Amino acid sequence: MIPTVVAKKIAERDQETVIENDVKEEVVEEDDPYAQYVVPDDLMW
Repeated sequence: MIPTVVAKKIAERDQETVIENDVKEEVVEEDDPYAQYVVPDDLMW
């Protein structure tokens, strides 16, 4: 995977070289009971 900017430059030269991946953005449900809780960045599992 490469940044979108780089992929666009490559695609300008050769359309068949770049394979796009449809990344879905994270959707937050309005009725999520845990929405008020923040997950720390340094959480260790």
